[in-house]
Amino acid sequence: SLGSKELLLDIIDSLSMESASVQSNMISEKIASMSCKAAVKGNNKLSVSEAEALIGQWLKLENPYHCPHGRPTIISMSKYEIEKKFKIKKLPENLSQYKKKVIEQGYLCTNPIVRIRRSNEDYILTYKSLFGLEENKETKNQEAKICHELEFPLNKEGYEHLREKIDGNLISKTRYLIPLKQEGYSLKAELDIFEGSLKGLVIVEVEFPTIEIMKKFQSPEWFGEDVSNDKRYTNNYLATVSKLDIDIFS
Repeated sequence: SLGSKELLLDIIDSLSMESASVQSNMISEKIASMSCKAAVKGNNKLSVSEAEALIGQWLKLENPYHCPHGRPTIISMSKYEIEKKFKIKKLPENLSQYKKKVIEQGYLCTNPIVRIRRSNEDYILTYKSLFGLEENKETKNQEAKICHELEFPLNKEGYEHLREKIDGNLISKTRYLIPLKQEGYSLKAELDIFEGSLKGLVIVEVEFPTIEIMKKFQSPEWFGEDVSNDKRYTNNYLATVSKLDIDIFS
């Protein structure tokens, strides 16, 4: 790759041969070429700290979506989040036996959803979108909530910086991970017990690997009403609620 001295000499040499009308574009092209040549390549190995630093620098860019030559820096993945959400009739017995996560989360945007979350000692940026799914015969008009989902790791400093920029309120909750046995496969219930201004609200979510498995799902007897398509139970809506309305959530 070109060093700064070599780049400067290369630009000066080119300027002497080019007309003034093309010099500005030429400088931009030279800088773009240097950036691409110095970039991390597919076979380069990075440590976790180097990868986190690189992502942190990338997130601060004015346009993080393309390289200087216009090539995309993000690719679209076909991962769907297929999720059903329920009220509960009662808490399952011996709740303390299950693994749990202490969660704090907030929203930078709600359409599409851009969420930051602290889950125990992990920090995560999540992007969710319905783009293209409303016209997709496989995913539209389903009884579950289906969306595109991408997750990116954050460090503590990045999370705390973004936390100051959220819209609405921070949501605090404890999530219990409860195994669910179904015929031929296993799933996991995520039981959320909310705190703070939402204290008293308890919701359970189940994420499915496929639509077919979702359709076969038999909910346990402690599950209550299916509220998958009720926006009042979405976390991004709950982030706008300053006080729990028992009439809505009971």
